Amino acid sequence: MQDPIPMPEPHLDDPLPPGMPPPPVPGTPGLLHRFQQLVPMPGGLKQYHHLDPNTKSPIALRYPWVHRYCLLIAGLIILLLLVVVGLLLFLSLSKNGQPCGPACLGVGESGLYLRGFGQASILWSTNDTCRSHADEDVYYAAMNEEQYGTYRDLTKSPVCQKCIRVYGPAGNIQAKIVDRCQNCTYGSVALSRSAYSIVADKASGQVPVRWEGC
Repeated sequence: MQDPIPMPEPHLDDPLPPGMPPPPVPGTPGLLHRFQQLVPMPGGLKQYHHLDPNTKSPIALRYPWVHRYCLLIAGLIILLLLVVVGLLLFLSLSKNGQPCGPACLGVGESGLYLRGFGQASILWSTNDTCRSHADEDVYYAAMNEEQYGTYRDLTKSPVCQKCIRVYGPAGNIQAKIVDRCQNCTYGSVALSRSAYSIVADKASGQVPVRWEGC
């Protein structure tokens, strides 16, 4: 049996087969080495250049489920925050639409975040377009047009049916807003006769008052 014929060692000068790229010249720096020469690696990262790209952090090794479900956990946290914010917003809005309780029956609803300083006069008549006041609503009021709003349908105003506390020279009362006073200046209100008699120190005319939501 004959020994195999040894293959000659390839030389750089030997022709390459068609389609094969030329081998790198010994001693020639590669592209990565050239790039690092132009842009040196930051000092803080040099200590990690030997690490495997697939190396996991200590947290991922200790708590693998956190690393695996991190996106799901983040999504659940965001969803929980949205639910809490929506619930708080719903409670705040629903509170404004609820009657203020047994102590305020007949004097309107709470949730009016307005206040004013002006004059109070007697409301001689009301067209009841906001809402007809019952016989027990002895304390009712009409608010100036600027703060009530220029609504064609007066029931659309957020001021309608709200409760205000009016402070005058002789006392204070809670009254329900049932109308708009077109002749009242900004900050002024017109009160029913029974309400006016408590806050005013005279039988008729305008008296200085301040008012706020109940």
